[in-house]
Amino acid sequence: MAVFIGFIFAFYLLPLLGSGAELSGTLAPQSITTPIAVQVSQSLHGIVSLTAAIVVFVGLLGATFGFSLLKLVGVKNKQAVGLAIGCASHVLGTAKALENDQEIGAFSSLALIVCAILTAILMPILFHFLIV
Repeated sequence: MAVFIGFIFAFYLLPLLGSGAELSGTLAPQSITTPIAVQVSQSLHGIVSLTAAIVVFVGLLGATFGFSLLKLVGVKNKQAVGLAIGCASHVLGTAKALENDQEIGAFSSLALIVCAILTAILMPILFHFLIV
């Protein structure tokens, strides 16, 4: 689901706000690990260096504020917390999750891997069939 939300945000909502295709391609892979995000951004004709910086920034935000935000909104289930952190803040959030709890870290790792694989495969396909 996170992959499709990222796609919709990047290629349907950002253009409504005046964004160009290059910025959409740059922001689309923001919630996956940096090496994969850079490759996806390149295939979407995004700005690769900006993608790398945004991925690191998103990871730092998720690792710093993700757990507090989830606690604030009442998410207590370890599996849900892990999946949310892994989808939203990739490796940095997963590292923080492993510090907190091994079960949360395991689910965060699972979400990180699944999102990375789905984004790497589906994002370019969806882009070329639905956008270009």
